[in-house]
Amino acid sequence: MVLCPKFKLNGTCDDKNCRNFHPNLVCDLCGVVTQTQASFQAHLRGKPHAANKRAARRSTDEGPSICTICNVRLPTARGPHISSAKHLRKMQALQTNGQLPNSDAIIIPDPDNNFECLVCEMQIWSNRQLHEKSARHQRLGRHLLIRSALEEAEKDKNGVSITPAGKDAFDMGLSPDGRGKLGFALSVGSPSLRIYLHSATITSVGRGGQSWFSVNISTKLYLNPATVLEGTVLFDSNGNRGRFQDRLELIFQDVTAQKKFAIVKTLTTIVGDAADYELLKPIAPYVPKVRRQREVIKELVEGEPPIAISHTKWAVKLHEYEPPKALKTILDMPDRDEKLKLLRAGFIPRSFVAQTHSRLFHILLYIEEHQSAIDLERYDQENVLLKPPGSKGGVLYSLEVPGLAEKRPSVILGDRILVKPHASTKPKWWQGYVHRVGLTEVGLRFNKDFSAFKGQRVDVRFCLNRSVLRRMHQALDSGGLCERLLFPTSKNVLNPKPSSGTLKALNPINRVVGNNPPQRLAVSAIKNLRPGSPPFVIFGPPGTGKTITVVEAIRQILLMDRNSRILACAPSNSAADIIAERLRDIGKSELFRLNAYSRPIEHLPKSLLGFSLEEGGAFRVPDINVLEKYRVIVSTCASASVPFGMGIKPGHFTHIFIDEAGQACEPEALVPIKNLSDSKTNVVLSGDPKQLGPIIRSDIAVKLNFGVSLLDRLHEMPIYDETSQNGVTIVKLTRNFRSHEAILKFPNEKFYRGELTCEADKALTHSLLRWERLPKPGFPVIFHALTGKDLREARSPSFFNIEEASQVKSYVQSLLGDKLGLVNENIGIIAPYHAQCGKIRMLINQFAKGIKVGSVEEFQGQERRVIIISTVRSNLNFVQSDVRHTLGFVANPLAVTRAQALLIIVGDPMVLSLDPLWRSFLSYIYNNGGWIGTPKPDWDTNAEINGQELLNLRKGRATVEEDELLQRIAETVEHRMNIEGLEDLGDGYEAVERPWRETE
Repeated sequence: MVLCPKFKLNGTCDDKNCRNFHPNLVCDLCGVVTQTQASFQAHLRGKPHAANKRAARRSTDEGPSICTICNVRLPTARGPHISSAKHLRKMQALQTNGQLPNSDAIIIPDPDNNFECLVCEMQIWSNRQLHEKSARHQRLGRHLLIRSALEEAEKDKNGVSITPAGKDAFDMGLSPDGRGKLGFALSVGSPSLRIYLHSATITSVGRGGQSWFSVNISTKLYLNPATVLEGTVLFDSNGNRGRFQDRLELIFQDVTAQKKFAIVKTLTTIVGDAADYELLKPIAPYVPKVRRQREVIKELVEGEPPIAISHTKWAVKLHEYEPPKALKTILDMPDRDEKLKLLRAGFIPRSFVAQTHSRLFHILLYIEEHQSAIDLERYDQENVLLKPPGSKGGVLYSLEVPGLAEKRPSVILGDRILVKPHASTKPKWWQGYVHRVGLTEVGLRFNKDFSAFKGQRVDVRFCLNRSVLRRMHQALDSGGLCERLLFPTSKNVLNPKPSSGTLKALNPINRVVGNNPPQRLAVSAIKNLRPGSPPFVIFGPPGTGKTITVVEAIRQILLMDRNSRILACAPSNSAADIIAERLRDIGKSELFRLNAYSRPIEHLPKSLLGFSLEEGGAFRVPDINVLEKYRVIVSTCASASVPFGMGIKPGHFTHIFIDEAGQACEPEALVPIKNLSDSKTNVVLSGDPKQLGPIIRSDIAVKLNFGVSLLDRLHEMPIYDETSQNGVTIVKLTRNFRSHEAILKFPNEKFYRGELTCEADKALTHSLLRWERLPKPGFPVIFHALTGKDLREARSPSFFNIEEASQVKSYVQSLLGDKLGLVNENIGIIAPYHAQCGKIRMLINQFAKGIKVGSVEEFQGQERRVIIISTVRSNLNFVQSDVRHTLGFVANPLAVTRAQALLIIVGDPMVLSLDPLWRSFLSYIYNNGGWIGTPKPDWDTNAEINGQELLNLRKGRATVEEDELLQRIAETVEHRMNIEGLEDLGDGYEAVERPWRETE
């Protein structure tokens, strides 16, 4: 069956007799294929389809089934099979010959082919023999055997009892000073037994290793009921913090039976601050939130939107751009590989050229929207209080939204939130518009007919804000093919490299630019670009002055050409604010900072209030005749659609600048470019392809390269070769004005070919070289190795690590109390999990409330004298899911480039070293004397060992230890070997940790 070449994304083709495959005309419930919309609707109204719907409602799970057409067994998800080419071909053949059976006879239940696997602790919908041969089942079975052996080893046996003094287990508890002592007693219960204590060792020491535990007990002794043998376990962490574990291994000889046996006791202790543990302990056990299928809304009562939204007049209509039903059907399938296969077959163009560019990115945006909507569902609430208007005449209802301050979920003015009385059987939902956003709650305005009494409890549903996505779709449909801007070649290049005379003729306004050859070259090239040139790229590694270069180029263009008009954009408001602040001296009549209505006024720097328009407590946009008079307009990429929507024509702006362009997905960058450029408009992109890319929520979209920004894509083209095209289409800035050379050295060599030079003020970058807590004076980089524990609490799937949070607090206290001249604003703390950020804030807000704590995305483009990074993860079981869900490996190592004078990283090296980049970085720190704590590296820090070699090394060790465990009943190393083949957790933490794209 061939995909219809005339198939449209919004329905079938125009040929009613067309016999080709239309993806949206397959009933995923019945497996029936229809050829026209009319026949498809007729099937939906038919009795067989109704019977299948009733059967589906009677069962909470489809269960295993058999396709009688293809004679194959199916898992619970039938969609991938009934949409497959093989099934569709057979269906079409039977349909053509009039042999198609009734729909209820196509897919029939297969109740005999399911069972519960006790080893895997899950229901299996497949062949038992195949499942039991699977790597996962065998791995878990092997671990189960080890655990069983260990549990048996822990038991008292053969009449011998081992009892810890005053405790139920060999857990020393929390030790603030890193020292501990635990007594224990050995006794024999029967006088007829002759038991000989052969040896008492700590497992790690017995294997030739090192342990923080030691045991003191007399051995080579016979035990008898009249004598209780007493021993002592001592612990000394030697000043190290974290969680410590080992095993006490006692080997006995039963003289009568002539056999040896072992009793093994697990020793554990924690070194840390008791008050920190009490404050940060989980508030409740973690219970994953079960994702429930949203009920279909049959009746919706519209609310009242804010005035600025409902009364704004647009010259260009913004269409809805609803996702195609056929695409949604595929995206709803559970199997990711099957999704990709069908998407590539029916939706993704086979070639990526100017003619297919728009189609590809429309599809990618729909895929991203689908995942964003799913992610937003996790914030839905049930049985919560909706507070009625407080004062007389008030109209806003208040709803508390947990996580609102952290933008989890992201809610802005004009968003829609749906409510329905809890436990109501009526299908009516009320739509409320957000009129106010506070720290913990939002103010909603509903239809005038909506009424609620005090104490009304409701179910809440959050609606995805599609405005930015729709603007991106609109941009894709604007401006034609734009080959010069999207697929430039050498024939589009109009300028030679600036001559020495041109460079000397430049009179920089900012003296820093005048003394920096790469910046001077970039400004000269941009200033002299001929109209209609391909995009010019400023490749700016961290701390090299990208924004300074952009601002200087804008100033030079304004001075050179009185008729120039410039649109300066960035993906985020914070980055756009920096550009506007540095252009303030051109005057309020020349510069306008365009803000979205939804942006809170208090978020705009006070210095820019005079450059914006504010009325009635909200931002406004002036009339088009006023807006056109400004020579420079600064906005986010998304808000750049406003001038276009108001009627400003393409070509009005002679230049379009996009700073931090690497953080914008391609359609986002195209909002200003395609909407507002003509054949003469010059475009300048500034950013770093090596730094953080766009925020993408969909793994499928990432797989299809949606995470590649326009800047990244252009940078890979031949005309942007940094050597041959330097000063023509691209300039790479190479002078770093931010960091100490020791902080810069690793990223410089790994990502920038060693081309960066340290030009920062040494009075700043060398100011902490004599800090007393540096392991090696003169080397301002610390890695504090620490084994903690990943924790979660209540309904939040986000991770936190008390040991690391407490250690971070200790460093902050020392930095602020050591007379180093540091204030709160000089310190930044980065953690990849928002729960960890919250726990760290709880600790340090007691004495240092002004310190910023956030994710690496929140620090993009920023710098601090001191950066402290908490990597959080100490459990290898979750690492593969981190990578799979594109969170980066625990934390992005490029976060280190935010630090100016001191970098501190707290983490578990056993987890971090699995990533080759982190492993190289840790080796660099260790070899230069910056390592503190335990454990030490278990790899050769002077050799380039690859990931597979490290895994094989650890697996080899684990296998030996397992054999010893089974033979000598020793310790388990399950956490060391369970690295490959991990299942997807699917509990939502990956969605919670991804930040939301800025919608203002």
